[in-house]
Amino acid sequence: MTREIATKFETQLSKYYLQTIQDLLEEQEINPQQFLHMAVNQIKRNSRLLQVFQKNPASVFSSILTCAELGLSPASQMGEAWLIPYGSECQFQIGYQGLAKILYKNPDVQNISSECVYENDKFKYELGLKPTLKHTPASSDRGKLIAVYSVVRFSNQEPIFKVMTIEELKTIQDLSKAGNRSVWFSKTDPQNWMLKKTCFKQLCK
Repeated sequence: MTREIATKFETQLSKYYLQTIQDLLEEQEINPQQFLHMAVNQIKRNSRLLQVFQKNPASVFSSILTCAELGLSPASQMGEAWLIPYGSECQFQIGYQGLAKILYKNPDVQNISSECVYENDKFKYELGLKPTLKHTPASSDRGKLIAVYSVVRFSNQEPIFKVMTIEELKTIQDLSKAGNRSVWFSKTDPQNWMLKKTCFKQLCK
């Protein structure tokens, strides 16, 4: 049954949305056929997404078209975008790599970075008219995670940054639909990409 649903999805995607995807990707870096292959594999590998497709196919196709419109890979392994099954709906969520990819389209953007701060690190930042940020990671035991920051450096202006404490990040986590069931603060996200993405997203705003 699962194979039949996957085949139906692949058939409908190619039949009804191929031309639209080709048009959206015309000036992007992703090849349309590669994009279709990644989208099909992403749905095939996720039984919950296949269930959503049965109930609400429009939400699945809408999320995939959003990926194409932004020039982002629908494959979760790339970290650019996520197709998240939530109830009977597929929701599009941009990833850290996706935000960075879009920002790098601006020729003035030179570098993007996000880092975690631990209690034994040397860390200081100031806001106001002359914002500054200094961070020296501890060489051994860094202690507990206390904050995350993101920095964007430009070729023609001073860098901008955003610092978020663990308390601020937990507040945003509580507001998210995924809540504690997501990868927030978990061993499945040892590099804390979810926290870095959240901080980076706030900076982008």
